[in-house]
Amino acid sequence: MKRRLAIAAVCLVLGAIVNVLVAWGLGLWSPTSRQEVPHPVVQPWPCTVPDGWPEVSGLSVYRGIGIEFRIATGLREEQLLQGGAPSFCGAFVYESGWPVHALGYTSLNGTGTMPGGTNIGCLSTRAGMLPLVPLWPGIVINAVFYGVLLWLAGLGFASIRRARRRRRGRCAWCGYELAGLEQCPECGKER
Repeated sequence: MKRRLAIAAVCLVLGAIVNVLVAWGLGLWSPTSRQEVPHPVVQPWPCTVPDGWPEVSGLSVYRGIGIEFRIATGLREEQLLQGGAPSFCGAFVYESGWPVHALGYTSLNGTGTMPGGTNIGCLSTRAGMLPLVPLWPGIVINAVFYGVLLWLAGLGFASIRRARRRRRGRCAWCGYELAGLEQCPECGKER
């Protein structure tokens, strides 16, 4: 029983590692297609934004295999009416992972309220931005999914190994040479 629990725990840990690697790989190499979202009267920001940001004036959604990012922008119209320079606020929300989105990050850029931009939860590399913020339902679902796949792959490997041992006249469980014996003297299993 302890051995089975240890195998299940190892499969879950390896599944979580595979989950992160898949999310990063999809983020770096998945092509995307753009979808313009019709602008309703009041569109919420795709993430939490600082106080004083204007309403959303545009929202674009890009989707690919296992990835989605939403770009929302807002324009401070009162500055346009006063003849000042336009003040834009933008939020970029990125999520990746398969079969469920498991990692993400947020980038905020607001002239007038925030100097430059603020990236929250990502690692910048030469190839692109790697998300670091876990999206917990996706992390758990994907870790279990990949853990079960690894466990099934291990079962398949073990059953192939047992079949090869049987064909060679060995004990299917420990590999001991049986040479006409009906029971393995090493592990006690029946032939």
